Amino acid sequence: MRVPDDLRPLVGKTEFRYSLQARTRTTAKHRAAAIAAKVRVVFHNIRAGGKMAELTKEKIQEIVRSYVREVLEEDAEYRAVSKPRTRDKIEAQEEGLWSVQGDTREALALNDYSMADSLITRWELLRKHGIDGVGKSDASYRMLCRAMMEGFLDIGEVLLAREVGDHNKEREIVAQLFPPMPALQQAKPVEAEDFGIPLSEVIASLIRRKVEADKEWKPKTEDKRRKHFALFQEFLGGEDMGIKSIDRATISAFKNALVKLPPNRNKSPKWKGKSIKHLLALDLPEDSCMSRRTAIDILSSIKLLFSDARMEGLISTDPSEGLKIKDPNADEEKRTVFTTAELRAIFNHPGYTADTFDLPYQFWCPIIALYTGGRANEIASLHLRDFTQVDGVWCIDIYENKAEDKSVKTKAGRRRVPLHPFLVDDLGLMHYVEKLRKRGCKRLFPELSYGADGYWTSGGKWFNDRFRPQCGIKKPKRGEPKKDFHSFRHTCITQMELAGVNDYVKKRIVGHSIKDITAGTYTHYTPKHLYEEGTLKLSYDLDLSHLKASKYSGNR
Repeated sequence: MRVPDDLRPLVGKTEFRYSLQARTRTTAKHRAAAIAAKVRVVFHNIRAGGKMAELTKEKIQEIVRSYVREVLEEDAEYRAVSKPRTRDKIEAQEEGLWSVQGDTREALALNDYSMADSLITRWELLRKHGIDGVGKSDASYRMLCRAMMEGFLDIGEVLLAREVGDHNKEREIVAQLFPPMPALQQAKPVEAEDFGIPLSEVIASLIRRKVEADKEWKPKTEDKRRKHFALFQEFLGGEDMGIKSIDRATISAFKNALVKLPPNRNKSPKWKGKSIKHLLALDLPEDSCMSRRTAIDILSSIKLLFSDARMEGLISTDPSEGLKIKDPNADEEKRTVFTTAELRAIFNHPGYTADTFDLPYQFWCPIIALYTGGRANEIASLHLRDFTQVDGVWCIDIYENKAEDKSVKTKAGRRRVPLHPFLVDDLGLMHYVEKLRKRGCKRLFPELSYGADGYWTSGGKWFNDRFRPQCGIKKPKRGEPKKDFHSFRHTCITQMELAGVNDYVKKRIVGHSIKDITAGTYTHYTPKHLYEEGTLKLSYDLDLSHLKASKYSGNR
């Protein structure tokens, strides 16, 4: 990338060169665009005297609004997919919320900002918003903490309204928190009836924020969401309708149509070029239609679009709220685990018994997943510096770093996971890490390169296409429970449940969201506590002693 003429004396270069390390042109384009955006920010900061963004009153408001909006959106999505609750559960949650509100108000009165300070630090809110060099004793930081505490109260008010189904009160609170954006509302003058911003502009705004500003969507997610939005626009007849003119009946009709459409219709020669109306008229049998899970995923994109539009003040009510597609296989698939017999088949594969694995990740990834409950990409993307010792307990830090293509699925995914003694003592994982450091390696599995599905792209193909069948675990038929690498995670979670591990401890270890706002926001567990109350209770009816002799063991 060329350095502007006026900045060359300051930068000392005429251009910057970067290796994109991408296998596909699409990935390369996305990475190039991301790098270019960051470099432009650097140029801007140099011209401005090299200053980072300051923690002004406006910036504080932006940070708090962003956090509040994100929490409320996550809560709305959770409620949309949750099962019906009993009156007792609702009352218990309502009581918990009132308790938290009281504690927060008392802390505000005492100028006790520890609650907000902990959250700001844990979620790295300052770094996320480009703020650096602000000390915790600075007045601006304490103002941010106080504003965050007030934001907690705002969140609590909305959640209380949702608990009792008081939609009007919720709408009033949200309208005060997120007033309509003048720029968007004036973008298209309305002569008669107000139909709102054109759908195409609403979609473009959402994508721009999720990709560029919030950096939540990876290229693959962006591509998927774009396709979902395009399908919805096609269903509307290609007309760029105003967002306010799309009612619940229209979205409900789209929901009903989804489960009647064939899968991959733009790729299959049989369906390519045929309109939605034509395909619906065919009344295809269920086994020729897209899976319920795919339909649910598409509908979730549309629900996100309208939920976000309401939060942005573009519509007063969300017409998609409460709409669901039932997946008859959901509960069955969620609890898919490896049986003890299947685990024995996996760890008695010749790769383990005869030490014939070609690459280190093939040996390490399954066993790490079994004892940590980590997701495939969390394990595959580990850096050597992610291994830390806290209070005598070896842990792995799982966090998000866009520059290193490291990501987490949810906020709760950012965590510190204690390592089981079998990994540290029996297999010598930390000795293996040290050997890699001495070789000059930076990542635990340098043999895994970043692909369309993250660092586990090639690993997933190896496990599903080669290793799993060799272990006698067949690919499930449609509607049957899935058995793939993710099953190690389900197995670990189930084993902790059987061992009586506290639910909050279990969720902290595996990175599940804690929906109890009291425990989720204000309860903290040290790695030592998680280790003693969770990790140490993990045990399997397996003989894994032969793994100690592997060439990949750190004790060799």
